[in-house]
Amino acid sequence: MKLTVTGRRLAITQTNRLDIRRRIARLERVLNDSAVSAQCVVEQERAAFVCELTVHARGDHILRGVGRHARLPAAVGAAITKVGGQAKRLADRWKTRRKAGA
Repeated sequence: MKLTVTGRRLAITQTNRLDIRRRIARLERVLNDSAVSAQCVVEQERAAFVCELTVHARGDHILRGVGRHARLPAAVGAAITKVGGQAKRLADRWKTRRKAGA
């Protein structure tokens, strides 16, 4: 999966990039390697970080989540949690349709 991490009005360190990549790898496992690409845009608004995460899965499925927190790792975690719930629903939908077709 191709991952793009962008920082608006702040610099994203290599440590932050690796942390985001590690957390998104869990989403890849939930989607059974069906994720095509992911974009993570991090910006700072006043005293909070905002992380917008968009994951493109096969079949033109777009999963999107926004997380806000005073700390950057917590904002990323909130966005990944929201997208993770969508990914679980999508994976479950794929499984049940496979069973119903048989």
